[in-house]
Amino acid sequence: MTSQLDDAGSFQRAVDALSDQLGKRFVLGEILGGQHLGARAVVAEDGTRGVLKVSDDAYRSVVEYAVRLTGQLRAAGYPAPRPLHHGPMPGGYFYLQERAPGRPMRAGGVWRELDADELAVLLRVLDCHSALAPSVAHDWSKRVEEVALYQQREWTVVARSQLPVVQKLLEACERRVAGLSDPALRHNDLVIGDFGPHNVLVDDEGRVTAVVDLESAGRGDRVIDAVGLLYMVKPHLIGVVRDAALKIASPEALAVCGVYWIVRRLCIGIRTDDENLRPAAEQMLACFDMLS
Repeated sequence: MTSQLDDAGSFQRAVDALSDQLGKRFVLGEILGGQHLGARAVVAEDGTRGVLKVSDDAYRSVVEYAVRLTGQLRAAGYPAPRPLHHGPMPGGYFYLQERAPGRPMRAGGVWRELDADELAVLLRVLDCHSALAPSVAHDWSKRVEEVALYQQREWTVVARSQLPVVQKLLEACERRVAGLSDPALRHNDLVIGDFGPHNVLVDDEGRVTAVVDLESAGRGDRVIDAVGLLYMVKPHLIGVVRDAALKIASPEALAVCGVYWIVRRLCIGIRTDDENLRPAAEQMLACFDMLS
C-alpha cells in the first residue's frame, strides 16, 4: 500500500488520537521501521509500552484483518505481539501493538546476505508454521499460482518492462513452469509473505521472542516463505535453503515459488523505479538454475 501520509506530523497526530481514545497520555519514542509509514515506539503515562503504526484510511481493513489473524495465532501459542488498540486519526488510521521483548535479527533498511546462523534461526521459525494456517481468506498458495502459472497480478506489470535482462528473465521463468499445472502447494500452513530477518525478534542469546509485521500473513504452504530465503542468503547457502524446501515440498513447488519471488522482486523494482533493478535481474538470471 502506498500511503498518502508522508509528513513528520503523522505520528504525532496518531499519538494524540490514541491518547484521546484511551484516556491516557502517550508519548512518541524511537523509530522502529516496519510496513507502510513505518513504526514508532510509544510509552504511556502508566508505563504501557507499544509499537504504533500509521497509514492512510485504507489501512483500517488491513489492521482489522491483522487483529483477527493475530488473535488466532496467539491462541495457538505463536509469538505474535498482542494488539492493544486501533482507530481513526485525522487523515488516516493507526494500529497499536504491545512492544515485544527482543530486537530484530536485522534492522529495517539494513541489507546484507544471511549467514548460516541467521538462516538456521529462520528455518526453525518456518518449521513452527506447519499446519498453523489461520482461518482467513488470504491464501498465499493461490496467489503464487496466479502469478507463476497463470501470469496474473505482478506478472502483467513485469511483462511491460523494456529492459532486455528483465524480459530474458521472464522468458526463463515462463519456460521453467511450462507444462506445470498443479505444484501441489498446501493450504494449511502459516505464510508470512514478507518473511525474513526483519520480522523476527531475538534476545541477547539469539532465542526468538516474537514474529512481527503480520499484516500480510495468511494461509498457504510454508515452502513459499522458505523459497523466498533463496534470494537473501550467501551464495554457498543456496543449497541449504533448496534442500530445506525440497524436504517439505516437490521440485515443482520449488520452481513455482521461485518464479513467484523473481516476478515479485522485478515488479517492486519497476514500481519503485529501483536503480538496482538491472543488477538484481542479472543476478537472479545467473543463479536461475537453482530452480531446476
